Amino acid sequence: MGVQRLAVDPKVPDDESFDAAFSMFGLMFFQDRAKGFAELYRVLRPGGVTVVSSWAPIIDSPLMMKIFAACAAADPELQEPQPDFLGLENPEVFASEMAASGLRGVTIQRHTASAVFESAEHLRDTMVRSSAAMQLVRRADGERVWRERSEAMLEYLAANYRPDTALSTTAFLGIAHKPLAYPG
Repeated sequence: MGVQRLAVDPKVPDDESFDAAFSMFGLMFFQDRAKGFAELYRVLRPGGVTVVSSWAPIIDSPLMMKIFAACAAADPELQEPQPDFLGLENPEVFASEMAASGLRGVTIQRHTASAVFESAEHLRDTMVRSSAAMQLVRRADGERVWRERSEAMLEYLAANYRPDTALSTTAFLGIAHKPLAYPG
């Protein structure tokens, strides 16, 4: 079984090329998610499985709430994230969009994981390093502004995070398969 990274490989794969296809926190950002689900369907072999992940609402993730609060401390004009009832963080929408693409056996599973950080600095640095959104803000800010923002985040976390306390975060996993093709 081979693995092909489509984000890196510009070659468009043939129809029914893969036994499994994944979108880990990617398809949730597509302007036209139906096209993304259709592409997953197209490249799967009959019987192939797909797994698509999406964030759960931020309110379900104490880790993300803590990071948002730290970001808001650094930028008081930052708007609190609102639930996206029409996005993949709504399990009913998630399931219906997967099914609409032709995928079958759709299940949406909630997955919660916890992380522990030895210090406020460790928490901030881990989240900055592993978050595409934080990297985009850092790039847009420039290093001088980012240093100021980062220090304000650290001050907030130092006052509001007790080291070695678990913080959980939740995601949804959409799992489905392409139906087997039966000779007609």
